[in-house]
Amino acid sequence: RPPPTCPARSQISLPLACRRICARSLGSLCAIEAAHAAGDAVSGIILDGGIAQLLRLPIAIELATLFGQRGTQMLASLPTDPLRLVEKLALGPWRVLLLHGEDDIVVPLAQARALHEACGERSTLCVIAGGHNGLCEERKYQEAVETFLQSVAEEKEALLRNVAGERGERDGRKSLDRTVGGGVGCEVGCGVGCEVGCGVGCEVGCG
Repeated sequence: RPPPTCPARSQISLPLACRRICARSLGSLCAIEAAHAAGDAVSGIILDGGIAQLLRLPIAIELATLFGQRGTQMLASLPTDPLRLVEKLALGPWRVLLLHGEDDIVVPLAQARALHEACGERSTLCVIAGGHNGLCEERKYQEAVETFLQSVAEEKEALLRNVAGERGERDGRKSLDRTVGGGVGCEVGCGVGCEVGCGVGCEVGCG
């Protein structure tokens, strides 16, 4: 849930179909899982201090060393991304905004870079001077969020307009086909019926 001062709470005009997920730190795990399950029902994801490789966080390495060499070896034998976060984020259709502190020692910047690399052109990485907490108070953070939300909304609205236009064209063609088909049927059927005979006319015309 974004802090009260986060511009994600601001009055930006967004269509109802434009759903976004916003999370920070460990919440990014849940956000990626939720987006992966929702598919294209989600159009944008904002991750503040997002995690790419859970078992490569400093806290995971520190905990492993408490068990000595055995703990270190066990950690090294495990996959760095057991939840397949990078893979899931890379496969999704969503736009992604990654906000990260340049001097973050809880979730190092390398984690955000890994997510950014996986998403490619669909993602924007915004590096902000600071650590793991309090980034949302920075103007650079707020501007990045506002720009991202507006961009996602505009893309979604354009997509909806295109879909509506294509649907209108299909409905128009169907209506035209019905009009042309009915006109020919009545004209030919009734004409033949009147001249050839009512029995033939009814069968030919109605058929």
